[in-house]
Amino acid sequence: MDKNKQSEEEVTNHEIVSLQDIPEGSEIHAITNLSVDGKKSIIKFHHLDGMYSYCTIKGAEPGHNTIHLSFSTPLIKVDDHYEIAGDEANDSIGEIDADADMPPMDKE
Repeated sequence: MDKNKQSEEEVTNHEIVSLQDIPEGSEIHAITNLSVDGKKSIIKFHHLDGMYSYCTIKGAEPGHNTIHLSFSTPLIKVDDHYEIAGDEANDSIGEIDADADMPPMDKE
């Protein structure tokens, strides 16, 4: 494991971390353009690819469910998942848009 990475157990609630600090496979709850009735979508973090991540929205149609969050996206751990640091509605970043017509990517 990378010395700069923290294990999931070491990240405490309300400590701000970034995508580079969380384990692959972690869930991030956030408002996206695919959210229904203002409920947060569940985003699965797969891996970092340079400055951006490869994430998918659970339950969304393949090819229309990809999100690329910046590696420095500020996150807080809440119970068993992460949320983007900011207020409840994620007003600090606005709605996150899933990419359309994006084929699934394999991890290299």
